[in-house]
Amino acid sequence: MRIISVVKGISDGTYLSSTFSYPNYITHDGVGNLYVSDHAYSNGYSIDSIRRLSADGNVTTLAGKTGKLIT
Repeated sequence: MRIISVVKGISDGTYLSSTFSYPNYITHDGVGNLYVSDHAYSNGYSIDSIRRLSADGNVTTLAGKTGKLIT
C-alpha cells in the first residue's frame, strides 16, 4: 500500500496527493498522528520542514516551506 510519494517537491494534501522530498526522521504523538522531518535542496538552498500526517488522512506542513523545487 502506498502511503506517501517521494518526489522533487513538498506539497500538502491527502496521503495520496501530498509529496515529500527527502523524509528522514519520523515520530508519533500517541493519538494517531505521525510527524516527519523532510529535507530538500532548491536552487542552492537547503529547506527543512516538519510535516504532520494526521489520523484523518491529511498531510500538513507545520514548519518550513512547501512548493516545487528548482534545481
